[in-house]
Formats: sequence, C-alpha cells, structure tokens
Amino acid sequence: NSMLDNLVTGGAVIGVSVPDFVLGLLLMLLFSAYLGWLPPTGSSQWRHLIMPAMTLSAAYLANFARLIRSNMLSVASEDFMRTARAKGLLSAAVIWRHGLPNAILPLITLVGVQFGRLLGGAIIVETIFAWPGLGRYMIDGLMARDYNVVQGCVLVFGITVVLCNTLAEIVGGLVDPRTTRGR
Repeated sequence: NSMLDNLVTGGAVIGVSVPDFVLGLLLMLLFSAYLGWLPPTGSSQWRHLIMPAMTLSAAYLANFARLIRSNMLSVASEDFMRTARAKGLLSAAVIWRHGLPNAILPLITLVGVQFGRLLGGAIIVETIFAWPGLGRYMIDGLMARDYNVVQGCVLVFGITVVLCNTLAEIVGGLVDPRTTRGR
C-alpha cells in the first residue's frame, strides 16, 4: 500500500480499461499532433515503432503487473517466506530468490496464452499506424477478397500461438521450483 504500489495499480487499471484502438489514437494525438515529437504513421525509422509498441504493450504490462502483485501478496504469507526471513536473509533476497520464482509461474503461462490476443491487437495497431506487417497484410487480403492470403495468415497466426503456448509450458516447467528442487 505504498505510493508506488498505488501508482502502479492505478496505471494498471487504466492500461486494462483503454482499448488498443483508442490508446493508439490518443497517443497519435498527444505525441504527433500536440507535441510533434513522433511521426504519426510509417515504418522507415525507429521512431515510427515507439507509438505502436506503447499501444500494444500497455494492456499486457497492466495485466502482468496486476498478476505479479497479487501473486507476490499471496506468496509473501507462505511458510517458506517466513522461514527465509527467520533465517536472517535480507528482505530483497527473500523477495528475489524465494518469492519471485514462485509468483512468476502464472505469469509465464499468461504470456503464452496472451500471445494470441497480442496478434489480434497487432492487426488493429498495424492498421491504425500504417505499419506494414502480417496483420495489415491479412486485412488487405480481406478487403481484396484474396482468401488464400487470409488462410495463409490465419495458419501462420495459429501455428505461432500453438508454438508460444508450448514454449510457455516448457519454460514454466523449467522455472517451477517444485520441479527443479531434485536437480
């Protein structure tokens, strides 16, 4: 319940609440129209990538922050955490070496599951920011009624989601302290 905790929680609520297309347009309005710091569309320079990356990452970072916070709060009251503190370990060592590995497991699974949503959001963000990518290529294929392009894009998206979910499960199994203690 510190000031930083309240700030991060408030930012997470805002990040989860604002849809990608609204956030993208608001970022364009702020950073391109009012401040003039960033170009609104295009893909020729690294500066063109900043607003699309901010738009895509906002909701995910908010979800991840909320999940880690709730998991750390639940892990903090566990017996192994009290034992680590009773052994005289520093608070930072208890959090980083004992708490975080146990609290991060659901996050690894969530990253794999959310990757499909990221691809769907990327389609919208690529269209808003005129960023050339597979999502925009698929939208152009839909508009031109080129169903082979749409089927190919859906196949690539599906394979990518399956591979990311599989990778998340493998990494989760490797990171899980309950499965790595015997090694």
